[in-house]
Amino acid sequence: MELYRNSGPFSLGSKDDRAMRVLVVDDERNQRETICRGLFLYGYECISVNDLEDAMQVLRGPDGESIEMLITDMTIPGANGCGLIDNIMGLRRNLPILVIAGLNRTAEIDRVRRRGIPILQKPFDPEHLHLLMQRMVSERTL
Repeated sequence: MELYRNSGPFSLGSKDDRAMRVLVVDDERNQRETICRGLFLYGYECISVNDLEDAMQVLRGPDGESIEMLITDMTIPGANGCGLIDNIMGLRRNLPILVIAGLNRTAEIDRVRRRGIPILQKPFDPEHLHLLMQRMVSERTL
């Protein structure tokens, strides 16, 4: 587990005006680091893990309730993106989830879309990720 902290003023609607805490799940270390560094620049805090087991451990652990959004790759060890989503929704039904995918059309991606979960295609710009996250949070608070 890796933690990227940011104590800057940007909170994106987080509790107590602190940085929004995001759990990033991706089996590719470089991808996790790139996502977290990009989010760090926009004022987020990231916890990054590489598989389903570690993601569930974080969410069940002492940091679990502080996670305000999940960003996951579509394919991770222990489950595909849908398996992770099913496990997460069983634990934290209202946790906003964003899926990152390298492929545009597969049966699994179509299944995620039908559930109303946003999908961001690789490669992407950190600003685009940030704007999508802002939109997700604003829609959740309406």
